[in-house]
Amino acid sequence: MQRDILLRMHTRVWILALSILVIGPVHSQSPVNQSAFDLKTGGHWNGRYWRSLSTNEKTSFMAGYSNAVESVAAVLIGDDFEHFKRTTAVFVPSLTIEEITRALDLFYQTPENGPIGITNALHVVASRASGTDAATIEQMVNDMRSTAAKAK
Repeated sequence: MQRDILLRMHTRVWILALSILVIGPVHSQSPVNQSAFDLKTGGHWNGRYWRSLSTNEKTSFMAGYSNAVESVAAVLIGDDFEHFKRTTAVFVPSLTIEEITRALDLFYQTPENGPIGITNALHVVASRASGTDAATIEQMVNDMRSTAAKAK
């Protein structure tokens, strides 16, 4: 009974979070010379999209993303809290939303990172926050650039 209630609650949060992600593009009009196609790589929002958002839209995006990841992980993983923490750490860095937003802004200042999807960039931010060495992160970013170039 309690699990059913928890599942319904998580589903509602997940739907709300996804709604926020859908509303973002509506409120954020891309520059005239930038098509909607440029804002996605392989069907996923990328750095060009991220850079087109206002500060408030970035905060809303990250709040929705974080809630969605945590809700889906809670439903899929269940009561194993340690597994939940390990899983969400991959997708949501152990930083505040403001810190994550600044880290993504910094990551996307490099033009070559523009086509990299936001979820992949978050993996880089999470890796940096957890102390992964610079060489590993550099290789990860290079692989992401290569994959993004092929996805176009």
